[in-house]
Amino acid sequence: MNSKQDDSSHQADSCWNMILPRESPDWLEKSHVTCAWPDTEVYVAFSASLLKRAPEVAQFLKQVSLTDKLLNAWLFEIGRKGRDPVVVAEEWIKTHPSKVEDWLAGIRH
Repeated sequence: MNSKQDDSSHQADSCWNMILPRESPDWLEKSHVTCAWPDTEVYVAFSASLLKRAPEVAQFLKQVSLTDKLLNAWLFEIGRKGRDPVVVAEEWIKTHPSKVEDWLAGIRH
């Protein structure tokens, strides 16, 4: 990243050149990434006290599973396309009712 030029680990010829929004209004068009790193596991976490305070919420959170593909799709729609997160969520829920039912299994709704 250009903003990290003073960092000792900066490599001007690397495959990662990300311009920050505060550096340029055209940050996305000026940025480029031609390499990747391994996928990361995503965990849903909550405090142990939630089990007593809101057991159904805790059960729901235990049952939620988010894949990197799903998160990337949501991030693209919201972050890149600028879509309203509520609309993206509503559309996803309508098109994935069995997944939503899996997440809500055993919970009153």
